[in-house]
Amino acid sequence: MSEVRAERKIKIELTAPFDGWWAEMRLHVPFRLAVMLESDSPTDRVNAIKSIIVAHNFREEVGFDEVIDDVLLAPDDAISQLLEKWGALKAALPSA
Repeated sequence: MSEVRAERKIKIELTAPFDGWWAEMRLHVPFRLAVMLESDSPTDRVNAIKSIIVAHNFREEVGFDEVIDDVLLAPDDAISQLLEKWGALKAALPSA
């Protein structure tokens, strides 16, 4: 389940194997961040991802209880699922 909040954030809930994990992400990002997300530079992509995630409850691995401070320490497939859902939700929004 995902929802668009009045303050222009999207709360995205992940699915198996990351049931219960969620992240709040910026709905609209500056063009610079959009370009960084598509960059060939891993550093640019990592910095952009950190900039668009506002809050999260991600863990270092499935089954761990402690929420990590740095979302970049989460499993890569959790981040991939998050970005895929974020992109799909943004694409589904009306342009006007």
